[in-house]
Amino acid sequence: MTYPIPSLRADHVCLGVDDMQSIIDWYGRVLGFRLEKRWTVTELPGRELAYIIGPDGFRIELISGGKGPRSPSGADFGEHLSVRGANHLCFHVDDVDEAVAAIETAGAEPFFPPTDYPVGAERRIAFFKDIEGNVIEFAGPLSGH
Repeated sequence: MTYPIPSLRADHVCLGVDDMQSIIDWYGRVLGFRLEKRWTVTELPGRELAYIIGPDGFRIELISGGKGPRSPSGADFGEHLSVRGANHLCFHVDDVDEAVAAIETAGAEPFFPPTDYPVGAERRIAFFKDIEGNVIEFAGPLSGH
């Protein structure tokens, strides 16, 4: 297949946050992200920005100081998946159950437990929320594979 933009690749996702330091600490403790850069922009008064970077080099841009509505995450898995627009952030892991055990040890709680989806997605998935309610998915091989 020929791609119209061969250099296209994911760089970062942006999350609006309430408490910059707490969310930086949480992503570091739970997922191993480290602070790469923290700054302010004159054109965005009252806001602070930061890049945190994961083990594979993927960045999350954090912006604090927003006043608008928070994206809803839903009360349960079904309601969460009915939300239109940006829905969740997904990370591939080699073993979903092992990854969920690691986040539970770090104090995070699954929002949707590890489950095999052998038809369609053909993956094992689990969901959890960060301390500000943003939904994160782990996806990996089906159990036993």
